[in-house]
Amino acid sequence: MGNTKGATLLGTVKFLRRHRDAAYALLPPELQRYLRDEIRPSAWYPTPHFRELLRTAVSLCPGDRDAALESYGAAGAREHVALYGDLIFNLTESSGQLFVLWSMQHDTGSMSLVMKSPTSANVELRDFEDRTRDFCRVTTGYVREGLCMNDFTDIAIAEVECALDGADRCVWRASWKREG
Repeated sequence: MGNTKGATLLGTVKFLRRHRDAAYALLPPELQRYLRDEIRPSAWYPTPHFRELLRTAVSLCPGDRDAALESYGAAGAREHVALYGDLIFNLTESSGQLFVLWSMQHDTGSMSLVMKSPTSANVELRDFEDRTRDFCRVTTGYVREGLCMNDFTDIAIAEVECALDGADRCVWRASWKREG
């Protein structure tokens, strides 16, 4: 079991607190403390707790579940930019902040970039202990929003390999056009 930084939980917890009564009814008793206790951005929390908080939040969202998960990923990317100042996700460099942020926010797994062309790349996630389909969708939205924040257009992103299906890593193939 891995751990996730509080900064990653914040958006989900804020949403659940806005829907406190429904969240209390859905969350197991041992996780209800997240609705009342302070969440410290720099503290570590069990990733399975984040998974349950996220699952509960998405169950309260109307519409398509996968779209809601990707929206959470996109919101997470925007929140990280706000939290870490003038951070810009440069997704065309392997040292880009998206990849640094992964290791700052999770104590398992490593994320890397493999450029395929000037307008396409693979994002690879290896050794993440708490992999779920929900986290795959959240990551899709996070990477898509990172590309949007770089003023890329015509973005296409798809997970083409998944550790949950027996692959040695999860791989998202992304392509884009540059604005202008």
